[in-house]
Amino acid sequence: MRNATQKKEECRFMIGALTQAMQAQRVLLNGAIKSEVVGADLRQGSAGCGYGVTYPCGEEIQARNLLRKAGIRVRR
Repeated sequence: MRNATQKKEECRFMIGALTQAMQAQRVLLNGAIKSEVVGADLRQGSAGCGYGVTYPCGEEIQARNLLRKAGIRVRR
C-alpha cells in the first residue's frame, strides 16, 4: 500500500502563453485532474515555450484528451 503522503510523479505539458496555460489548468481541474501552471525551464531546452501545466503522470491519456477536446495544443 502506498503512503498517502508520498508525492505522485508529475509530468508536464508545455503550452506556450500564460493565458493558454491557465485555460489548460481550468480544463484539467474541471476534468478532476489536479494541475498547476509552471514556467518553462529554459535550461532543459524548452524551445521557447513560456508556460506549461503539471499533472499526475498516470492521468496523461485523460489529460491529453481533455486538452485536445478543448482545442489546446500541447507538447510534452
